[in-house]
Amino acid sequence: MKKIVLSLAFMLTGTLAFANNSNATVISINKQHAIELIKTSTRFELENTNSEVDCLLTITFEYTDSIKETVKVLVTGSSCAELLE
Repeated sequence: MKKIVLSLAFMLTGTLAFANNSNATVISINKQHAIELIKTSTRFELENTNSEVDCLLTITFEYTDSIKETVKVLVTGSSCAELLE
């Protein structure tokens, strides 16, 4: 019984570690698509406000069943200041 509990604990730990690594992906989109995502999101955070060319955002969506999804988005061809206008 002890071996079964330990093996399940290791499988759960591996599953959680794999799930955390999946959030590291950055998606490149244009300014219009970014504006649509911001309007439908629960919250967003600007990552690099100093860049004049691109803007890196972290966008969080919260669904009705309390599940949260966080996506990193690189808006190409638009600074963060232009995006917030």
